[in-house]
Amino acid sequence: MKLKILVLSWILAIASGWLYASTTGKIIGQVRDARTGEPLVGCNIIIEGTYLGAASDMDGNFVILNVPPGEYMIRASMIGYAPQSLQNVSVSVDRTTNLDIEMRVEAVEGEVVTVVADRPMIVRDRTSSASHVSADDIANMPIETVSEVIGTKAGIVDGHFRGGRKGETMYMVDGVPVTDPFTGNQG
Repeated sequence: MKLKILVLSWILAIASGWLYASTTGKIIGQVRDARTGEPLVGCNIIIEGTYLGAASDMDGNFVILNVPPGEYMIRASMIGYAPQSLQNVSVSVDRTTNLDIEMRVEAVEGEVVTVVADRPMIVRDRTSSASHVSADDIANMPIETVSEVIGTKAGIVDGHFRGGRKGETMYMVDGVPVTDPFTGNQG
């Protein structure tokens, strides 16, 4: 009697292992760049609504094991590429679902940041004078040459600053000194 119970228990234990082993499927596939066809390394493949997922290896291949049977939405994402979603991916018991995913290059976009800063009217440690003319101001002036823009500022007569001559004045455009190609002087 004890032998019958022992044999029956042993058969039941082995049979339940086989039954459990055949309750899931798996998803395999490869991730490639849509333009070049090159495999993508480190692409994240996630089954939406579950904790299951994988990352692609050096050859772009991935494997997701122990997936319960059903239909799922698969999401592939990688920095520098547009996320891809695959709808109605069917997983069956003891079957392998094969997916090939092509990722399109996309620039990473962030929020627009606007920086506004005011300059102090007087800079205490500056020993020279400076005058700034914005692009909007220049666009609104009735002028044709750079000399005419410079002539609109106080202390400038015929291109001479405060009595000095052209060779004694440094002109800078966007912080870069500008020299005369003929004379080698500033301005």
